[in-house]
Amino acid sequence: MLKLNASLIFFSLALLTTFVASAAAVDKKKDRLTNIKLPIKCFVSEKDSTLKCDGGKVECLTFKNFTGKGTEKFNDFAISFVPNQEDVTLPELVKFYLYPRAESEVYRNYTIQIGFKFHRFSIYYSQDMFDDGFRISNLTCYSKLVDYFRQSVEDQVIKVKENGSSGEDVRVFGFLSLV
Repeated sequence: MLKLNASLIFFSLALLTTFVASAAAVDKKKDRLTNIKLPIKCFVSEKDSTLKCDGGKVECLTFKNFTGKGTEKFNDFAISFVPNQEDVTLPELVKFYLYPRAESEVYRNYTIQIGFKFHRFSIYYSQDMFDDGFRISNLTCYSKLVDYFRQSVEDQVIKVKENGSSGEDVRVFGFLSLV
């Protein structure tokens, strides 16, 4: 009996150590977040493909689609509405641009040319893949996400640079990171 209890204690300690190490690894990935204080912070778990915003206030199953060589290196994005879609009535017609982070406080455009192909990064609702980024196929969940994003009252300006340009200022309302 004593031998069984010692084994159980050892197993419990090993499990606790693994859990603490996993939590620390996730926290380390979350530390990649920009220093900019954005009103909405979302994470997509590479383990279960769940998009969670602000600690789980909205959670949706998502499908990651990064098709171009080199696009898989993008892990952090700023989020904005596609211009003139903030007030579109049907949520399935609303799309959000994703600006991949290139450096600490510098982002790339939501459309990137790799070779002869253009890759547009977004969060969108669809039954089929058509953009790079994150597709949500459950309309009920996507509608909740759209409503949640619309509640954002505070925009932030980020610098978007491409191919040595001086950069352009873009208004975003949130940030997404793969963890």
